[in-house]
Amino acid sequence: MSVILKVEDACIEKLKDNFMSKDGQLVIRECLSIPGTFSRQILERLLQRAPGLYLAFISADKGNTDQTRMKGRFDLFTVTDHAKEMDRRHGNESQIGAYELLENAVSVLDAFTVDDIGTLKFDRIGNLFNELTFDLNATIYAATFFMPNMQLVSTIDPDTLKDFKQFNAETDMTTADGQIDIETDIEDLHF
Repeated sequence: MSVILKVEDACIEKLKDNFMSKDGQLVIRECLSIPGTFSRQILERLLQRAPGLYLAFISADKGNTDQTRMKGRFDLFTVTDHAKEMDRRHGNESQIGAYELLENAVSVLDAFTVDDIGTLKFDRIGNLFNELTFDLNATIYAATFFMPNMQLVSTIDPDTLKDFKQFNAETDMTTADGQIDIETDIEDLHF
């Protein structure tokens, strides 16, 4: 399994445990990993599930020791929505605010150790307020964490890979009868 995936999975599990109510329900609507930063369409989808926490692997730099290690950057996005801007940040009687969500999440992940990989180090918080978030009634903060000296996976065991499908298509646009001939073939590939 990828070290990046292990870090994401461990962080999401830790956050879910922290934001679980006494009756076993999340006090936020969503907590998961996303592939990167936001477009308008992604933000609109995330706002349908707000308040939420979203973790993304952003980048990596060469580690301090050798070429097989990297310093990974992970950003945790807190997303809240409400018609009133003040309630998005401060919360109200029915929904957690961005400040409380952010402070709790940062305290949970700062110095969090992922077994056999390393310890997350909190770096900074950024306010992602802009015209788009204002127009969509959203408040978003990004907390940046670094995972120093993550060991890169050097080999892949083919037995751990899932089967995939291969798709081939051939199209002949110049047939004598004037009809387009399309031939497709989907096959399962196994290793």
